Amino acid sequence: MTKKRYTTREIQAMFGWSSAGQVAQAARQEANAGHPWGRQVSQGRGRIISYLASDIDAYDLARRRSPLLRELGWKAPPWEPSANESGRGRTSSLCRSDEYDIPCPICAGLAVRYKERTLCEKQESH
Repeated sequence: MTKKRYTTREIQAMFGWSSAGQVAQAARQEANAGHPWGRQVSQGRGRIISYLASDIDAYDLARRRSPLLRELGWKAPPWEPSANESGRGRTSSLCRSDEYDIPCPICAGLAVRYKERTLCEKQESH
């Protein structure tokens, strides 16, 4: 059984990005933050790069979760370099933890709970 993968074009469409360079930049930033995307390069008529769907889906969820948490007062932990680090391995400003996730009681969509406050990503609609 093969693992589900997204091509660069599918990722561009998913996030509304206009170039493959934006996908490569996001992949590089995620790798530097300690969350590398599983990548496969297919050779043939054209070079096709695909990424593991689980990595992209986790990135998408973190991108959706983080602004909601920031609105409730969450802050990303500060980066503290060790003596031999030069900048690699920085933490990103995205929240990776699912401890704040709850289903919205109104629409069953993504909602977060932080410091006894709840916020749904579709709050404007209800």
